[in-house]
Amino acid sequence: MVSARSRFLGAGHYKPLADELVNLIDQPRCLADLGCGEGYFTAAFCEAASKVYGLDISKVAVRAACKQSTAQFVVASTMRLPFLSKVFDAVTVIMAPTSPDIPRVLKKGALLCRVSPGESHLVELRKLAYREVRPVKQPRMEIDGLTNVGCRRVQLEMLLKSDGLVALIAMTPMQFRTSKDFQEQVSQLDQLCVTADFRVDLFRKD
Repeated sequence: MVSARSRFLGAGHYKPLADELVNLIDQPRCLADLGCGEGYFTAAFCEAASKVYGLDISKVAVRAACKQSTAQFVVASTMRLPFLSKVFDAVTVIMAPTSPDIPRVLKKGALLCRVSPGESHLVELRKLAYREVRPVKQPRMEIDGLTNVGCRRVQLEMLLKSDGLVALIAMTPMQFRTSKDFQEQVSQLDQLCVTADFRVDLFRKD
């Protein structure tokens, strides 16, 4: 999965999302990217924030992330954050679980930027993989200690060749939820237009 993420994200397919998030966080002094994976988005945040920390539970992912940027990385669970209280001006959670510990580490007035799948995320692949395409489960809109201050949608139309499609599947839960026959079918496609649909929710610390 880490290798697939490196190949796919390194090709720039999600760069418009990274650019949008950099604009939204608005040059914080100290930022934590939780569930950072191999560090693609963490590296982008280093262009905007004075100090950046990346956190992931995977040692393999963190080793890969260390090669991507000047951020400081830690191997830990997002459910028990190894940070002091009230230290961050911004926290990002991109396609990862939202920890109930986040409000503790945010300063007053600080921002949580959470990215989750939108309704049309990878819908073309899901239609090929499943007889019934179920609605995408929506995240909670209420987080104790935080106020929801906005929601944005980022939608991308990506024309992907077979290697890009294989990498995309391998970096998502579809790798484990689809049949080998489906994955073989996708690997033999010349290309496919795929929608990436992201919901970006913004919260402020009360």
